[in-house]
Amino acid sequence: MNAEEYKLNITMTQARYHTFNLTSDQAEKVYWVEYNRDIPSRKHSFSLWEERDYELTAFKEILNDEQFKKYSDFSQQRIERHEQWLTEQNEERIKDILYLEEMIGFYENKLLPDLLKEIIEVGGWLSEERNKIDYLKKEYRLFLNETKKRVLVDHFRHNRMFMPNGLKASLLRHQLICIIPDYDSFEHEMDEPTKAVAEYLKVIVKRFPEELTQLIKEKFEKAKDFNDQAFQKYHEPTSGWNTSYFGKKSEENEKLSRSMTLLLMDKDKYDDLSVKY
Repeated sequence: MNAEEYKLNITMTQARYHTFNLTSDQAEKVYWVEYNRDIPSRKHSFSLWEERDYELTAFKEILNDEQFKKYSDFSQQRIERHEQWLTEQNEERIKDILYLEEMIGFYENKLLPDLLKEIIEVGGWLSEERNKIDYLKKEYRLFLNETKKRVLVDHFRHNRMFMPNGLKASLLRHQLICIIPDYDSFEHEMDEPTKAVAEYLKVIVKRFPEELTQLIKEKFEKAKDFNDQAFQKYHEPTSGWNTSYFGKKSEENEKLSRSMTLLLMDKDKYDDLSVKY
């Protein structure tokens, strides 16, 4: 930015904090605190409590005692409003839990047994690739661990102890991808050696007999129908998480994703990585 734009930003900062009667020097320092707070990042973000702690630490050095007391009170009120909102949202998550528990029942009692039958069907095609499939499944286990740790860390960073139902719902979502693997998300996180193995296996699964890929397609479509019905049972119609697992892609990519999902499936449902506190 040029000098004129910079001066305007400082003036605007003074205006936003007009109740604090900032000096020009204070406004300039506050501007840079906000600039650093809002640095764009794909990987890192403050929780509201962390953002508050950062601002209080910085403003303690910038504001006088009277100004800081006023800002501290304002900040605490903001935190209390947020905590109240989280408490209210916690009740809403009960609907998510009921929906996810219904999906897990369908996955465990219907979809998984049906698809495991298809794994037996393709066994002869894949016997020579067992080492590569086992390698891919081992990497998927690592992905499940990383995903679960992220769920736990993100929950307590952004919700603390105000949304226990939200935590339960997040862990149930994780259980879903233990029962029926989420190949698309896994592929996005793969390292280069794992991508190489996956690309090799994609060539193999493209050779599946058409009648087999059609059977697999029918089972996933039935799962999508059940998923949509279960979601609408507990929620208003929306384009949220319930549609993401069966994302809209070309038919060829859908077929490939379904076949690779089949390779990752585990008869024990990766149970040791599923919902446990």
